[in-house]
Amino acid sequence: MIFAFTLAMTIALPSHGEPTQAQKVRAATAFKLSKYVEWPKEALEGKTEFVVGVVANDDMSEALEAAFGDKTMSDLPVTLKKVESLDDLKSCNLVYFDEPTEDEDYLEVLHTEPILSYGDGEKFAEKSGVVGLFEHGNKIRFNINLRAAREVGLTISSKVLELASQVYGTTE
Repeated sequence: MIFAFTLAMTIALPSHGEPTQAQKVRAATAFKLSKYVEWPKEALEGKTEFVVGVVANDDMSEALEAAFGDKTMSDLPVTLKKVESLDDLKSCNLVYFDEPTEDEDYLEVLHTEPILSYGDGEKFAEKSGVVGLFEHGNKIRFNINLRAAREVGLTISSKVLELASQVYGTTE
């Protein structure tokens, strides 16, 4: 599979002032996994760009820019945007959190709008988002909250679900 190589990459020690290898792998994994997600037609209708929101430190933002910049998603050019308000978040098709969010307003948007949410940490998918990326040994793994994806109209390919370490919300 295309992203199997990404998942198998080892994680180097952090460097200073630039994304770590782990951040680069997380960003690349988020991009590759997103290619296997379908958004509801009405979520992309009339859009001229695919907005990737970033709620992350500068190093992770740089890694996401490298992974998503100059690319397309759902046949739309990708634009990265720093999320600093609810309106910013609502304009996103995908958002990446490098820390768990407890902000009730943000969580409400993530549970009602067709936004694919990624976050760092094994528990992100279980608690608040759709895809949680985490380190296991020297590899990046991911968990998926299928119920959260379905609630906002996102369809995740069975190929991705098979590769997930854990899939939450498989029984309705």
